Formats: sequence, structure tokens, C-alpha cells
Amino acid sequence: MTWRERIPDDLKPFIEKLISESHKEDAISNAEHPSKAQLWLALGILAKQVYDLELKSRYLEHALKEASPKSKSQDRLKAEAEVEKIISDIACGKITKKGTKKTKKSNIRTNF
Repeated sequence: MTWRERIPDDLKPFIEKLISESHKEDAISNAEHPSKAQLWLALGILAKQVYDLELKSRYLEHALKEASPKSKSQDRLKAEAEVEKIISDIACGKITKKGTKKTKKSNIRTNF
């Protein structure tokens, strides 16, 4: 039984893919030790995959930070504060349903 037959089933497809990817390189055929060259190429392929995943991860982290509520702009914060004040005024009865502010009635009689 060869070493490739002893590879665990859950790892076998990944190792076979890596072997086939690294075997295509011309550098292996010109190397003094082709098996060592193939291992280094496989290592390089894995390093590139890790690097690409790190870039994607950083991009997604940045996008999430931009979309998070903690990174609201000052204009948006002011608008939200104004909306909260209007809601509070409505709840306290300071603003009627028509959107006009109620004014306190004066005790001064205007009709004599």
C-alpha cells in the first residue's frame, strides 16, 4: 500500500488537488530534486491561498465596520436625534397630528 492510499478520506481530495496543481509547473522538470521542488511549489500554492483568503477577510471586515451602526456619520446622528425629539414631542402632546406645535393659551382676553 502506497502513502497516497493511506491518506485519510477527508484529506484525500485536497491533497490530490494540490499534487496535481503543483505537478503542472515546469520548474519541477528542471529541478535537481523534483520531489523537493514539487513540495516547495505545493507550499507556495498554499501560501498564496492563505494570502488571498486574508485579503478577502480584511475586505469583508472593513465592509462590516463601514456598515455597522457605530460608524454613523455626524449628519446621520443629528438626523436621528431630531427624529427622537419629534417623537418625544408628539408623545408629550407638544405637537398635534397636523404637524403644528401647540402653543400655550394666554390668559389675556382679546375680546372686550
